[in-house]
Amino acid sequence: MFNMEYIDIFESYLINIPIVGKAIAAIIAIYAINEIINKITLEKINPLSKLASFIPVFGRSYRYSIRKKYYKTLETQEFIMWEYDVLKKIYKEHNFTNILSVDYPIVCYETAAICRYPFEKIYNKADLDTNMNTEFKISSRIEKEYSKIVREQIKRPGLPGFMLKKLKLDENNKIISFSANTGTYEQNVYTSHILEYELYKAFVSKKINLSLLDSDNILELLPLRNNIHKGKTESEVLTTGTGRKSLIGVQMLVLYKYEHSSKNQYKILFIKRSEDVAAKPGFYQFVPSGGFEIFENEQAINNMDMLPYVLKNNYSLDKALFRELVEEIFGEDEFIHNINGVPSDNILANEHVLSIIEMISKKEASFEFLGSTIDLVGLRHELSFILRIDNCDFSKKSFKPNHESSNIETCLISEIEEIGINKKLNQGSAGLLYLAKKNHLFKEVENN
Repeated sequence: MFNMEYIDIFESYLINIPIVGKAIAAIIAIYAINEIINKITLEKINPLSKLASFIPVFGRSYRYSIRKKYYKTLETQEFIMWEYDVLKKIYKEHNFTNILSVDYPIVCYETAAICRYPFEKIYNKADLDTNMNTEFKISSRIEKEYSKIVREQIKRPGLPGFMLKKLKLDENNKIISFSANTGTYEQNVYTSHILEYELYKAFVSKKINLSLLDSDNILELLPLRNNIHKGKTESEVLTTGTGRKSLIGVQMLVLYKYEHSSKNQYKILFIKRSEDVAAKPGFYQFVPSGGFEIFENEQAINNMDMLPYVLKNNYSLDKALFRELVEEIFGEDEFIHNINGVPSDNILANEHVLSIIEMISKKEASFEFLGSTIDLVGLRHELSFILRIDNCDFSKKSFKPNHESSNIETCLISEIEEIGINKKLNQGSAGLLYLAKKNHLFKEVENN
């Protein structure tokens, strides 16, 4: 018979030992109780095995709950208004962009001159800084917390991409050209995307209302953002990649003549982002849109001798833009992860791409650079373009979404206001629309 005196001694010991000891003692207790049950029932229960199988399930459930709470909070009107107030104080020299009667925390830089496909005027491939350190270790407390939210959504953390180095502007603050260096998607997540999580942490703490402080005092309470701003002017922060590894985005507004309209109207493509992506889940955005990343298989970075060549070969705006187009509009899987390791030149050989290039050469389509938008939340630039297709054959094609959305939608230009106000429009898309409405290709269609 199990002696009750032993239980009293064990209970007294348990109360006076540290947490690690308590955990060990709890395991011993489970084994002791298990032995008693085994003698009575003659069955093997193996409680630790059951406990071990439960822990991963509990961990996933816990991460899901905090991720859900985080993204739900970002959608609330209370957080949005608070975040806007804080960002307006920090970036007081730059006005928010107003589009469709809504203010968005973005700053737009227009192109200084008309720049058409293949966009060679705005960047020089020979100037790419290919010295890349792919090592990254999550170390700080806030990085570890943020990792619990996003790590399951980061599909290829080590994938190399192109980070903004500097925008070259003219005297009117319009873009002449841009330059870039290299980094990984993981570095982008933990130096750029994480800035919104830092704002979220300040919001939920409720200790100090940042929106009531001045710019300098706000930044002191946001150490990640403060490190980016330290010793830099506001304009330097917004026109360079200082203090962070912010992946350049590329996005385009695709306008195409709709064959079934008696008035020769034009349509636009957009999606609702999936809930399992690392940035802006559930938001609406115009497609295509994505990161300026390499197309080669991620394992290409393991061959360091080839890496500089691979980076420069992928430092191509036309390849990046057309890749996003065939992936996000036509849903072609081979352009998502490039599992088979095909060369990046395959992008320009795709039948949909060849068709558009032919239309451009026949002046049945026009493709122009608009400028760049920077989201003040994550301090990431998105190079923005407009592709107008006047050949009705494009409207006969079958559009298909990729993994980032569950469906792809179309709307007439006259219906676009409904997307901007009644739905959650991604901030980058708001900036894209703002720049597009200033462009002659859009104005010609809109005025008709």
